[in-house]
Amino acid sequence: MDTKLYNKLKELSEQTKILIFRLLDEALEYC
Repeated sequence: MDTKLYNKLKELSEQTKILIFRLLDEALEYC
């Protein structure tokens, strides 16, 4: 596996996790 590609994917998944947590946070505030 290409290391650069792997790092990109890891970076993306981190950003996605942060985004999901932020959305969950906002959803909980509205409830």
